[in-house]
Amino acid sequence: MSLLVSLGKRIRALRSEKGWSQEQLAFECGLHRTYLGHVELGKKNISFNNLVTISAALGITLSELFAGLEAGTGAAPQSASESNSRNPKPLPFGKLPPEVNRLVTELRVQRVTMDRALTTLNELMAGSGKRTAQPRLPKKNR
Repeated sequence: MSLLVSLGKRIRALRSEKGWSQEQLAFECGLHRTYLGHVELGKKNISFNNLVTISAALGITLSELFAGLEAGTGAAPQSASESNSRNPKPLPFGKLPPEVNRLVTELRVQRVTMDRALTTLNELMAGSGKRTAQPRLPKKNR
């Protein structure tokens, strides 16, 4: 079984656990429902941005989405809430209006992006402990 098919089955299983239809997940992600159907069947090669969006909509990390794919199991060893207690429990999407669900999903994706940017900035600042040479100013004519 190819990795695309395994990934598609994993997305379908996670979507089914939430009780969502393909159409509902597609709406939450801002994707077309037929595209999502092709992804679940392993017929479409999905972009990284769409993977991030789908994982955020499902309330899981990318590593949780990919868990078990190479081994062919397609199942994560733990649920999202068990594996990372730092993340808050996902909101009950089915009970909120669709436009609120969409905004929450967008905020999650933005939070992941912001966290990565902050981590990179902190690493750069920590690594810049060296004193850099100051630019020399031109000498004034006397």
